[in-house]
Amino acid sequence: MKDTKAIMRTFKNKIKTKIAGKSKYGNDEWKKANNDWYEDMHDGNNLLHEDFIKYFKEKSVTQILEVGCGTGIYPIREKELFTNKSYTGIDFSQENIEYCKKNSQFKFIAGDFITMDINQKFDLVFSHAVLDHVYNIQGFISNIVKCTKKFAYINTQMGYFPDLKKHRMKWHEGEHCYFNDCSVIELKENLLKAGLKNDEFVIRSQKSGRLPRGKWENFCETQTVIEIDKKSV
Repeated sequence: MKDTKAIMRTFKNKIKTKIAGKSKYGNDEWKKANNDWYEDMHDGNNLLHEDFIKYFKEKSVTQILEVGCGTGIYPIREKELFTNKSYTGIDFSQENIEYCKKNSQFKFIAGDFITMDINQKFDLVFSHAVLDHVYNIQGFISNIVKCTKKFAYINTQMGYFPDLKKHRMKWHEGEHCYFNDCSVIELKENLLKAGLKNDEFVIRSQKSGRLPRGKWENFCETQTVIEIDKKSV
């Protein structure tokens, strides 16, 4: 059963949206550097991050890009992964980027990844729990495909939907972003449209370690992972 406070919060947000209209994507409150929140999200999804680290260590890569680096859990707390490597982190929040710059010597860029024209290409691009909160899924995927020379690892936090025919994009007024159910069927179309071939990507389910209860009721135990491996580099 859903938490009563969560139900009331959702109801109030719906009423607010009907009266005042949808708020701006990623408002000022959402952009604040809340490191405790990012650490909680990272630690709660321990199985997913263990899966990514295993994937990362199996790849021979030097130049790495993280899309949606937040307050820098990977380049700060997991910095040993990038020893003798070049890491760049991008985040929508200027405050997050300033926090990262104060606590890490790696390169960080603030901006909207979907609209950014990134000339550099990276051996590996990864992104945790961003795809299912963006306003343009095709734009996000296309830019990742454009930026990677070889590998990419993308995951979601809203679940795994193999039978959903189209993405279900839901505006969340309280969080000022989308909570998207990403259709596996449409993700395949997105990846092909971005220029990949069928044998250059895998879409699979992955246990996150996060139990969907209490304040985490919207986050699913099974999530979606996209692995990209370009054949011609």
